[in-house]
Amino acid sequence: RLMAVTTIISPRTLPGYERILEEAGINFYRVAEPLPRAFLATQIRHAASGAEALALITRPAFDPRREVVLEGLPHNTDFEYGDTDESAESMSSMLAIRPVRDGSPTVQPVPIIHEDWNSITLQVETPGPAVLVLSDTSYPGWQAFVDGTSTPIWRANYAFRAVPVPGGKHEVVFRYKPASFAWGWRITLVSLIVLLILAGASVAGHRHQPSDA
Repeated sequence: RLMAVTTIISPRTLPGYERILEEAGINFYRVAEPLPRAFLATQIRHAASGAEALALITRPAFDPRREVVLEGLPHNTDFEYGDTDESAESMSSMLAIRPVRDGSPTVQPVPIIHEDWNSITLQVETPGPAVLVLSDTSYPGWQAFVDGTSTPIWRANYAFRAVPVPGGKHEVVFRYKPASFAWGWRITLVSLIVLLILAGASVAGHRHQPSDA
């Protein structure tokens, strides 16, 4: 359910899943109540490490439709604006989100309005501070922007991406821009300049060669 998967294909029998088709020894199972690919959550649990996050999401009591496990949140509940180099607005919004309690509301799906190979744009509307969770793998090189402002990306439910959003309507963009990509462009540009200089020097040298009488 965490990966927004609706169907599981397996040659094995999987207890607890509804088999909807069997073909040539391959079983097709329906996943009950899969999470949307992108959603808003207002109930959070903090994990100090990946190991703790994994332990939390594998507990029988964990309900991904009512809570999200986030790594790296500050433990200081007296956090004040400007106490960190991270986005103060984003951090303040994150701290305003309530911890998990019984009877928490279910998560709210969020529409993806544009997607290409290196970016995803989502339209968010929430009455108060919330966490936008995108069930895509958390991987170095992704950047996030809320209404054009850079926002820290938190690791959610052990493997996915999340950003804090304040109340209201917002456009959230995830953009893939790894450091290696930027360095690659710099190296390519320098190499091109060197080649142009060498080519220019070669042409100038031929022009200045004396002609045979």
